[in-house]
Amino acid sequence: MRVTILYLPLLYKTVLVISIILLPYKVCAQMEAIVPDRPGFSTGTYTVPVGELYVETGYRYLFRSNLGVELSNMPQINLRTGLTSKIEIFIEWDGFEKHHGQNEIATEWPLLGGKVKLTETEALELTLIVGLGGFSSGNMLALDHLVGVMWEIDISDMISNFGGVQIESEHDENNREWLPATALGAEINLSDKISLVTELYSIYSINAKNYFTAVELAVLILPINTVQIDFHSGLSLSSEIPHYLGLGVSFAFK
Repeated sequence: MRVTILYLPLLYKTVLVISIILLPYKVCAQMEAIVPDRPGFSTGTYTVPVGELYVETGYRYLFRSNLGVELSNMPQINLRTGLTSKIEIFIEWDGFEKHHGQNEIATEWPLLGGKVKLTETEALELTLIVGLGGFSSGNMLALDHLVGVMWEIDISDMISNFGGVQIESEHDENNREWLPATALGAEINLSDKISLVTELYSIYSINAKNYFTAVELAVLILPINTVQIDFHSGLSLSSEIPHYLGLGVSFAFK
C-alpha cells in the first residue's frame, strides 16, 4: 500500500506545514509531564488536553537478512491535539521509506484519527481509537480503517500495565486484508526522568492465516516536562517480519 516517490520536495513541504502549525504554540515548562504515544506498537490511553499540541517524531531502521530487508523510515510524525477533555484528534505519518541499496523512495498516506476516553479512574483507563487512511494506485482509490480499545492499569507507583486490541485493514491492487492485533506491555518508572517499557504484540493475517509476533524494549528519558526522548528496539519472533532500531523525540506545546 505504498506510492513511489521519485523526488523529495514533498519533504520540504511537510516541514513547512509543520512549522506553520507550530507558530501559534510555545513550549511551556509549567505543563504536566508529556505523555506521547511513541514508541511502541499500541496507542496510549492518554488524550491531549484542549489547547495543547503534541509533536512526536522519530527515525526507525528495519533489517532482516533472511528477508533481504534493510530500510529506513523518516521522519515518523504524529501530531495530536485535544478537542475536549476526553477527545483528541491526530495525524500520524510514517514518513518516507528508503530501501537501502535501491534508488526508490516510497511513502504511505497519513492516518487521520481520534481517541475517546471511555473510562478514567485512579486504577484503570480505557480509550477508544479510530483511524482512517488511504491507498492509491493509478486511478484506484481505497480507504483503510483502524478501530481499537486500549487500556492502562496502575499496578503500583512504579509499575503500570498497558495493552489493547485493535483491527485494521490494508488494501493493495488486488484485495483488502483485515489484520486483528493484540498487545500487552509494562512500564517501569525508575525515576521521575527515566522509564523502561516492554511490549509484546501480535498481528494476525486473515489472508495468510498466520500470526506475526514481536517484542519491543524502550528507554524513555524526560529531560524536562515538555520533552521526551526515546530509544527503542524491536525483536521479531516471526521469520516473516523484520527487526528494528529507532529513536525519537516528542514535544508538548501550549
